[in-house]
Order: sequence, then structure tokens, then C-alpha cells
Amino acid sequence: AYGGTSASAHSAGATATIIGNAALEGEDTDEDRTTRQVRKHNYCQIMKVGVKLSGTAQAVGWLTTGDKLADAKIMRLRELLRDLEKTIVLGRTDVSTIGSDTARRSMAGIVCSLATNVVSCGTLTESALGNLLQSCYNQGSRDVDLIVAPPKQKRIISGWNSSRIHVTNDANAYRNVVEVYESDFGSQRVVMNRWLPDDMVL
Repeated sequence: AYGGTSASAHSAGATATIIGNAALEGEDTDEDRTTRQVRKHNYCQIMKVGVKLSGTAQAVGWLTTGDKLADAKIMRLRELLRDLEKTIVLGRTDVSTIGSDTARRSMAGIVCSLATNVVSCGTLTESALGNLLQSCYNQGSRDVDLIVAPPKQKRIISGWNSSRIHVTNDANAYRNVVEVYESDFGSQRVVMNRWLPDDMVL
């Protein structure tokens, strides 16, 4: 019944929205109302790969392909980067082994770390994606700027552009791709990822 509104009873658990705090002039500062933060955690995963090359192969390698050891290092580094990408997306932690001298620490990836803003739909539609973006916005997010999709879902998103295909005759180009998705909740780059399962979009 404040400000001319009607008085009414509220049940336990009802949501009350604080529009703004009106402080009394000259009064002492209120108690701290900061929401208690919960510390997030993960584990540091060690990634390594060995390179073995005989001295003879290294000595005569320059006659054929060049420095074989340098080539092997580059290839193994590319493998590590691939494994790192897969781990960041799909990694999972086996908590039961952490702390053991023989345990290999494994990092939790994005997919298994998500707990909120997780929705399910039979087929990805613009409406479903919009509902997900709105869910993120409703929970305080203002900077969702990336959509990560496997090839199957990326093609579905690009298919939304079928009615707005841009054809450049002079270059004989047919363009049917969505690289940036703009909605009421901002612009999101759409990036394809080969490791994400076909039935998932981040």
C-alpha cells in the first residue's frame, strides 16, 4: 500500500522486486547487502606428447624433407592444440581420483560445467535460440557474443538465411551462410566446431 497502491498479502516464496532504495537524508549507511559469492573451481590438466627420432634419421633428414625433428615438434604441437580444444569443450573431471599420487588430473570443459541456461528442443529454430538468449539476458548476461555449433547445427542456422540469399553475378558467387546472428539480445558470431556433438549448440 505504498504510494497509493492497494495493500495485498504475499505468499511465502513470492518474488519481490526492489525498484530503488530511498535513503533517509543523514541516516547511517545500511548493512552490506552484497550477495555471497561462490568460488568456482577446476583442475589444471597436464598435456604432453613425446617426440622420438633417431640420430641417423635426424642426420640424413635434410637430404629429403629437411629438419625432421623440427617437423615432428610442429606436428605434435598441432596435436596438443587439437587436444586442448577438445578438452576445453568436452573435458570431464573424475573427482574420485583427485588427490591420489597416481591420478591424472583432468579439466572440466564447458559442456559439463554448464548448469543454468540449458534448454532442450527437438530441432533448432530461431525461436528456440531466441528463448535461450532471453534466458541468458534474464539472468543478468549482457555480453553473449558467440554461438558455437557443430557442422549439422551450423548448417541449420545458415539455412535460416535461405530467404535472404545474396547472389553476386559478377563474381558468380552464391552465398548462403550466417556468420553473425543479430537479435534483440545483441550480435553473436557463429563459429563451427568439429568436436561438439551434433545435437548441441553453445
